[in-house]
Amino acid sequence: MTDHNWLVDNQGKLHTLESCAVAETTSPYRLYRFLTELEDILAPHADDAQRLQHIVPRVRQLLTSSYWLQMEFDSPGQQGWAVRFLYREYSFPLTVQMVTWAPGQRSTIHNHATWGVVALVGGAEKNQLWQRQPTLELPQQIAPTG
Repeated sequence: MTDHNWLVDNQGKLHTLESCAVAETTSPYRLYRFLTELEDILAPHADDAQRLQHIVPRVRQLLTSSYWLQMEFDSPGQQGWAVRFLYREYSFPLTVQMVTWAPGQRSTIHNHATWGVVALVGGAEKNQLWQRQPTLELPQQIAPTG
């Protein structure tokens, strides 16, 4: 499943994300330009799906024209993963992280409580999507959706 863009909606359903094309450039696509363009996308687009349609091509452009990114990861620690913040700023609405997982590592079920973009520099990621299915006896019950 290389070179695909997927959108997972609030019900845990997977959709193909059609995204806007960005022209290839011969010069590097710098992190500061990427961040500025993301900020420009957030303002006019209130709908998160529309935002993602415009953001995904820029993420692809950053990954394909910024080879320094391949050198910015930290080795997974004893916990099996590592996070390096490439950009975070107080009151800026986005962060950019480089996350490294050890092969075969698993994460517990969790919710980021917001939208985000996951782009793989190398390797593969397998996800199990979950959805709340509360009952009177088990109000916090969840079940796999796909």
